[in-house]
Amino acid sequence: IGLGFVACKDTFSTFGRDVSIERADCAGFGVGDAVSFVLATDPEVGTPKATEVEAADGGADAEEPPEVAEQPVATEGTSERSVGIVKSVSKALGLGKISCGRGTVAVDIAELAGFAVGDTVSFLRVIDPKLGTPKATELEAELPEE
Repeated sequence: IGLGFVACKDTFSTFGRDVSIERADCAGFGVGDAVSFVLATDPEVGTPKATEVEAADGGADAEEPPEVAEQPVATEGTSERSVGIVKSVSKALGLGKISCGRGTVAVDIAELAGFAVGDTVSFLRVIDPKLGTPKATELEAELPEE
């Protein structure tokens, strides 16, 4: 699939998974090498992604939290709403995807009741407690501006 993974305690505790790294960014590194990186969110799936990967100073024992790229994600209890378009629905997976200005967000199929692909919706963007990835909840129809 053209990906590698970076094990990082800080991001694992937040996202519940290792950080993906593009194959091109792995060039010159081997398994077990200490690296530093800027943390971003993959716009397609909302998972943690390493960018600007460099050899870490201080070796494997030196562990500083990575710099986090500015990509604010609302958490549970936040009243911030986002607007996006329903891009796909998979009954087999029980999930849909909503595309918005901040990337693609997963949504449980039950939340999509009454909506179809192409509909514009507003939603709360929250962190899935099991996966640590962004997801949409509390969908509402968004009327186009006149």
